[in-house]
Amino acid sequence: MLGLLYLVLFPSWLAYLFWNKGIMEIGATRGEIYTHLIPLSGGLFSIVFLNVEINWFHIVSAFLIIIGEVLCSKK
Repeated sequence: MLGLLYLVLFPSWLAYLFWNKGIMEIGATRGEIYTHLIPLSGGLFSIVFLNVEINWFHIVSAFLIIIGEVLCSKK
């Protein structure tokens, strides 16, 4: 129960606060493009922590996400 309480209070709550602070700083339009990094970070964490084997589609997906972020970030 303490572990669940920790997960509810600290990472979730802090992520919510930091996300709102970031959106206030850079605006919703620019902040939205960074939500596309969620699958990339999830994939990287699964490779690192769960020893998931890297396949060609992981590399292609990561490349497309990064290219999309770069294109959207340009002024």
